[in-house]
Amino acid sequence: MFKSVMLLFLFLFCSSYGILKNISVKYRVFNLRKAKELVYMMRNEINFSGRDLYSVSERLSDSDELGILRYLSNKSFSPSENYEYAKEKIGKGMFLIKSDWKILDEFFYSLGSTSREGQISLCDKSLDLIEKQEEEAENRYLKYSKLYTSSGILIGLFLVIILI
Repeated sequence: MFKSVMLLFLFLFCSSYGILKNISVKYRVFNLRKAKELVYMMRNEINFSGRDLYSVSERLSDSDELGILRYLSNKSFSPSENYEYAKEKIGKGMFLIKSDWKILDEFFYSLGSTSREGQISLCDKSLDLIEKQEEEAENRYLKYSKLYTSSGILIGLFLVIILI
């Protein structure tokens, strides 16, 4: 009885690990799309409204699905300090890898430190980089999503059969 329960637990653990790995690859694509939308909204707002960064962040915070702008509108701190705080608060729930964070870090650390034209070109550069990362993440998802799920299940079955 105990052995059967432990074998079932081992199978469920391996299967769920594969499924969770599949989900993390899927949500990386989702997070990159939302980051691209965020940068695009900020670009348009900076380009057409002429407002400062805090006003832009406050105005767009309701439509930001990542939740970063909610923290950027705090005028008590600099934009980079606000971004660090936002990253600390929401970063663990996101499925981005280091190269994705590097693009967002460069964007938010440089935002507000240049002229309006410089900020727009920064947004354009960041949009291009995020699109490349999104395309790479999409290809990775299409290539490996079924592999992660099926390998988790097969490894679980293999271990159960070996231990029987």
